[in-house]
Amino acid sequence: MTSRARVLILSARVFVIAFGTAALWLTRDGMNADGIAYLDASDEYLAGRWASGTGYWSPLYPALLAVARLLSSTSPAHAHAVAQAVNLVLFLVAFAAFEWLLRELRLLGPSRDARANQGPATSATEPNDIAWYLLAYAMFAVTTIGWIRLWLLTPDMAVVAVVFASTAVALRLASGRGRWGSAILLGALLAVGYLTKAALLPVGVVVLLTLVVLTRRHGGAGLTAAAAVVFLAISAPQVIYASRLKGSPTFSDVGRLNYLWYVADVPGPVSSAFPLPERLPDPTRHGSLATLSDAVSHPAIYVIDAPIPGTLPIWYDAGYWYRSVDAPIRPVAIARAVVRHVRVYLETFGIILAAALAAVLAGPVSRRAVLGLRPNAVLVVPALAALAMYALVLVQSRYVAPFAVLLVLGLVPPSSVDELSRRLRIGLATGAVAAVLSVIYQLRTDAPFWSGSASARANVVSALQARGIGAGTRLGFIGDAYDALWAHQAGVRFSVLLPRAEARRFWDLDAAARERILDQMRARGAAVILAERPAPGVGTEGWESLPPGGPPGPALMVRADASLLPMTLRQMR
Repeated sequence: MTSRARVLILSARVFVIAFGTAALWLTRDGMNADGIAYLDASDEYLAGRWASGTGYWSPLYPALLAVARLLSSTSPAHAHAVAQAVNLVLFLVAFAAFEWLLRELRLLGPSRDARANQGPATSATEPNDIAWYLLAYAMFAVTTIGWIRLWLLTPDMAVVAVVFASTAVALRLASGRGRWGSAILLGALLAVGYLTKAALLPVGVVVLLTLVVLTRRHGGAGLTAAAAVVFLAISAPQVIYASRLKGSPTFSDVGRLNYLWYVADVPGPVSSAFPLPERLPDPTRHGSLATLSDAVSHPAIYVIDAPIPGTLPIWYDAGYWYRSVDAPIRPVAIARAVVRHVRVYLETFGIILAAALAAVLAGPVSRRAVLGLRPNAVLVVPALAALAMYALVLVQSRYVAPFAVLLVLGLVPPSSVDELSRRLRIGLATGAVAAVLSVIYQLRTDAPFWSGSASARANVVSALQARGIGAGTRLGFIGDAYDALWAHQAGVRFSVLLPRAEARRFWDLDAAARERILDQMRARGAAVILAERPAPGVGTEGWESLPPGGPPGPALMVRADASLLPMTLRQMR
């Protein structure tokens, strides 16, 4: 490798780290509904309890949040900042795992058969190090900074780290250089992946099966078996826990719930993102299917104060309500989902695919050249399996981010020295670098959107505390509680919801009818009632404005009724 190439590669590394750090800093105020659930789970750990009551959120990420909060500050006011620090550390760990993966790929080198088929090496057939490294680092930047978004409080960055590290170890075993230590490490990494995100359990099985096929010639079955034993031993407690929650053998509730909501058209949790159910399913009644009905009374009220923890119980463990709901097999709906998700893949990979196609067609393409491509099965097979698995239910770019990197690098590994691979490598690199520009534009949009939102959330919390509304208060809420990103910091708990989709019907009522609805919410456990501010012109007598809570939710109001406030505040008055 020339000194010029080394400088370019070093520059790419520095750019990725600096870009990621800057992106997180600029969007550091960002928050999401999933993040509230993960912080709730970390609260459970800090209280000395297992993050119980949920088969939806995997345990590792909230455990990391709990450890970080324990080492710094357990105050809800600092939880968000601590979580963003955890995300930064995970980003750096993911980058280190990525460097490890690149090193293992480079150690493989061109195979003897590939060199023999190509004849004497020429400048056209030698691996293009600069293009390959640019492709690698650009894909890492696009997927981690752009697709995952560093400010999101999700385990996806930890998934990236685990996927890249486990793939690096799998490459070592597949090449015959790995021994028992590598096998044990692979099994442990695959198990950590499952504890990070449930979808990585079937992906881990595919990794092991791929190794069985690839290592059968040099006696690697024993090493793969050892990895499988470690994998299953570490994963077993979580599988047993999820199965006991569900009441039947399972490794997670995630796939089933997403299938119900996104494929089988079963109304989801009480949010404007889903159609509203006629009622919440009864968790004790098997087969009770939540269906839409014109007979439902409007505006609809949902009681979500179940015997489970969390700021928003309906999201902390949606499976509590849907545990007994059957998942009907609908082949047509599944086929439609696959077609829809293939289109999502084409849109997500659009720039990269277009550049790759242009590069391939820039020269002659023969059937022999296509058949002569030598993709790396250790990367490509698990990546394709993961993409296919998500296509059956739900595809989001952050879900498939690490597998997109594996697929692209696996299609044109350094061991591929033929002319078609060289062109494809250059085309993919060009598309990936162009995609980085779209990530920069995305950051320019995200940064001003979230700027100052953390202070806005803190202002809402302070305003609530000034009214005696603090930790443990059970809220009735008119609006979309998923957008109430201030709620965890306030320590409140949503008890009764009148969703945003029903809010217009509520505000169209006269004052007496509205009061009857509010009385129903109080009777069902709401100590205090908050609402998103309605459209201009709607009468809001009896409500007090709260400071703006920041995006994405509208301005808030609290019901100005002394009878709803805690006794201590009424005594103060």
